[in-house]
Amino acid sequence: MLRVSIDPTRCEGHAKCLMDSPEVFDLDDQGFGFVKPEVDVVAHEHRNAVLRAVAGCPEYAISAHEISVEER
Repeated sequence: MLRVSIDPTRCEGHAKCLMDSPEVFDLDDQGFGFVKPEVDVVAHEHRNAVLRAVAGCPEYAISAHEISVEER
C-alpha cells in the first residue's frame, strides 16, 4: 500500500499533481495542491498516476512511501 502527502511549504501551485491524479489530489482556494481527505492510502488503480505526480513535481513537494497493512 502507498501513502502520499504534499508538503505545503514547498508546493507552488503548478497543479501537475492534479493533472496526473485527480482522484487523489485537489487544489485549495489559493491554488496549492493537497491530498484529498478521503484518501487514506492510494488505491491500487491510482498508484502509477501518483508515482508520476511524485516524479513530476517541480518542487519535490510530494512524497509517497510504502506502508504495511498494520500501519494503515
